[in-house]
Amino acid sequence: MKKLLFGILIFSFSLIDSAGLNEAHEKFKENKIDEVLSIVESYTVENPDDAEGWFYMGRYLHYKLYDTGRRGYDEEKSDKVLEYLNKAVSMSDTIGNAYYYLGVEYGVRGHYAFIYKDTVKSKEEFKKGRDAGGYPDWMLEYAKNVLKSCSKNAILFGGGDAELNSIWYLQSCENYRRDVTAIPIGLLSYPPFVNFIREGIDNYFAPINTSWTKDMVDSMSVMKLDTALQIVKVAKSMKKKFKLPADYLMKWKLEEDFDYNGEKVVMPGTMLMIDIVRENNWERDICFTLGTSEKWRSSMNDFLQISGFVLKLTPKILDEDEKIDAKSTEKILLDKKNFEKYPEIMKLDFPRCSMILTNYASALLMLNEQYGITQQTKKQKEIVKFIKNNLDKRGDFFYPQLAQYLDSLYMQYGMQE
Repeated sequence: MKKLLFGILIFSFSLIDSAGLNEAHEKFKENKIDEVLSIVESYTVENPDDAEGWFYMGRYLHYKLYDTGRRGYDEEKSDKVLEYLNKAVSMSDTIGNAYYYLGVEYGVRGHYAFIYKDTVKSKEEFKKGRDAGGYPDWMLEYAKNVLKSCSKNAILFGGGDAELNSIWYLQSCENYRRDVTAIPIGLLSYPPFVNFIREGIDNYFAPINTSWTKDMVDSMSVMKLDTALQIVKVAKSMKKKFKLPADYLMKWKLEEDFDYNGEKVVMPGTMLMIDIVRENNWERDICFTLGTSEKWRSSMNDFLQISGFVLKLTPKILDEDEKIDAKSTEKILLDKKNFEKYPEIMKLDFPRCSMILTNYASALLMLNEQYGITQQTKKQKEIVKFIKNNLDKRGDFFYPQLAQYLDSLYMQYGMQE
């Protein structure tokens, strides 16, 4: 059950079938993006009133611009993505993923603006993403719960666009928790972004410490994994907090990101993350969103503790009964005021990202299991009741396995319908 609940989030691309688009979808699976765009363009010429075709024009062009070849930004091409997506939603307001990609495209425009220190444009782009419906209330509520869980001046590593764009919107447009440095793991291997986070922007984006120079960043590339053992010194304050011996060092084995021609290699962002941990010297809390993939956390999963609605880095490998900081987690996840916008997901689902909402229930069920270890049955029942009353809406975004597990708990505690 823990594998289901811990590190649960996986972004998946849900295809909306349409007979004339099937060939394009098949070509997309083969990563033949130019052929895909040609097919979809022909489809929109023949079917100009089909919103789905315009959505896929925007979605697939976005993919070509940012997910293939050398990453870059071309505003005219970005304008075309927005044109196609806006045309789709003008014809149909039921394609949730079209709104999602509007938020993503405006997010790209926003973060490129602040990379180049243009905070005015950055704020404008994120606001346009919100106005276009790309950052709905339930998504911003999720982002606020993440930021509420971070201590002052924390470093926050995030997963996909839904998490980071909504966080950046709150920081840019609502001036909410700008003290937190929010970093998408996927951009840690992108030199312009890494150089940006090294410098930051006063009162807008707090910088991070790293030993990597600009020259090192500009020349970074995939690296051979020469030594797996990683060692990080631990500050005295952390040794005292976790009751560790004076000579204690944080040690773990780094796993390769992938195998290339028989050699174990890692992405530069993996090593940069470890360098950030070292250079931080435990001065700022380092956290991960629950939406980050386990394999992109530089093999530090055994040191991560659920704290509120984030995973906080600790200096020791945690025992089963230490996997969750119960007090901080209850403070965020057992407060129904933090879930007032949650039901709005039922109005318009974003299949591409709405499953992030299951992280609420998953984190609480991890807490439920921890209370089971210490035989606190009353606490367990309180958690299950809270999920049922506030989080269990059973929308299409809910994992079937999670729904089945909840059914068994409702039966166990006499809460079944």
